[in-house]
Amino acid sequence: MDAFYASVEQRDNPKLKGKPVIIGADPSGRGVVSTCSYEARKYGVHSAMPIRTAYKLCPTGMYLPVNMRKYKVVSDEIHEIFRRYTPLVEPISLDEAFLDVTHSRSLLGTEVEIALKLQKEVKEITNLTASIGLSYNKFLAKIASDLRKPMGFVHIHKDNFKEKIWPLSVSRIWGVGPKTRVYLEQLNIKTIGDIARLPDSVFEGWLGKAGKQLFLLAQGIDNRKVEPAHEQKSIGKEITFNEDITNSNQVKRCIAQMSEQIGSRMRKNNLKGKVLTVKIRYHDFTTVTRSFSFPDHMNNDKDIRDWAFSIFKKNWTGDPIRLIGISMSNITTDMMQQLTLFTDQKEDIICETMDKIREKYGFESINRGHLEGK
Repeated sequence: MDAFYASVEQRDNPKLKGKPVIIGADPSGRGVVSTCSYEARKYGVHSAMPIRTAYKLCPTGMYLPVNMRKYKVVSDEIHEIFRRYTPLVEPISLDEAFLDVTHSRSLLGTEVEIALKLQKEVKEITNLTASIGLSYNKFLAKIASDLRKPMGFVHIHKDNFKEKIWPLSVSRIWGVGPKTRVYLEQLNIKTIGDIARLPDSVFEGWLGKAGKQLFLLAQGIDNRKVEPAHEQKSIGKEITFNEDITNSNQVKRCIAQMSEQIGSRMRKNNLKGKVLTVKIRYHDFTTVTRSFSFPDHMNNDKDIRDWAFSIFKKNWTGDPIRLIGISMSNITTDMMQQLTLFTDQKEDIICETMDKIREKYGFESINRGHLEGK
């Protein structure tokens, strides 16, 4: 994602658009810049810079504290989009991930078409921009994603990787920090191409196993696989409307439908969640998220539906809605649960019966009455 934290703040507050936005500590304090907008970068501000230095370079900047909770919500939304294209998603940070789309091509088109579709969908749904690097391994894809920003797309393949990466500074390679870069430059090795043109034995002699790895990366060789996150952190659904809506009954039907899909998916995978989150995105992309914590972990879609709609009603301003979403988090695989007054055993039986019917005849074979307008 491009200048992620700052872009989220600019999206949610139109007054910040086009202005230098610096996310981090109070400029009178001793913290550092977490990230900054592209407008701020023109002043020489960059991440990890002491906040006081940033203020000297850009005293007219808009300095905001880190709102990690907000950024995490947006990050989850973006990663959910990623998983629509492939289950092989390896999160690197809140705003970055590797995707292996090798096996998605038969359904979604060429890798280039997939990358461009993904980039477009992220923009349409979140009103944020992503820069995508496409290549045949992780190292080259990462480099490609940084070569053209914002909203960039760079494809590095075996016929052009030397042209694309050999002129770049050695600091672009993972593992080359400031000290290693200075050491290499003292040996007159300044570019990735300088590394690639030397015998690998020379590098291994200088830097040991790390030298061997640098040499392989300079040759465009990286055999690491994309490793998806194995822990299921949340399960959610969202609907982006073709036209902004103001009809609460229409929203209620959507919430009911998503609740059944989430509940069914959780039960199928023997999962239960404790925290329900509702997301409302208005016509101007202003986004509100509110959460509710159940007394116990659960996967009953009636409770998900009823509480989700209750949260929606309490927080809806009445303005036109572009998107509605719900999710369950604080996921557990422990299906043992104490029976309490909160537990509705009749609903559990209904859910189990509906799951069996859907498993045999398909999900759309049975719906609750509210989905049919009753």
